[in-house]
Amino acid sequence: RFLCKQYNIEVIEEEEGESDLAPNGERAEVLKAIAWMQDYMVDQLHHTEEGQTVALPYLAHRGIGEEAIRSFGLGYCPKTSSEFFQKAIQDGIDPKYLEKAGIAVLRENSGYNRFETRITFPIHNVIGRVIGFGARTMAENKEKKIAKYVNSPETEVYHKSNVLYGIALAK
Repeated sequence: RFLCKQYNIEVIEEEEGESDLAPNGERAEVLKAIAWMQDYMVDQLHHTEEGQTVALPYLAHRGIGEEAIRSFGLGYCPKTSSEFFQKAIQDGIDPKYLEKAGIAVLRENSGYNRFETRITFPIHNVIGRVIGFGARTMAENKEKKIAKYVNSPETEVYHKSNVLYGIALAK
């Protein structure tokens, strides 16, 4: 607000209305898929062998401690496409909502998780609900064949230009 006032920029503040909070329709299913994904990736980081032997040491090496990992809700997404989709279906998540949430890309007889083999950073809206993800590869990127960072695409619930990373924590 201070900077906006200083540079004559209008601040438009929007609080989520009842329609944003109400559990109904496709938007609610997309938010459910995103929340499931967040839980899945945190679980993968803390409760799997790969998370504990690869991802957590990687974060520690980069100076990111357990307090920051928990505060920011960091996670890890292993390369397990078929198991990932099976787990989602088992937990009541329709894969089409994973796609609408920007998490997965579905193909005719298969699909893949956009964030495979990456450390994930949830993106929250102003009230603290996860609406998207950023992710970073742990692989050395000398050949430039894989993107270092991957972010959620624009979706029904995530509009990059309307979100400031960490705003829910700052609030």
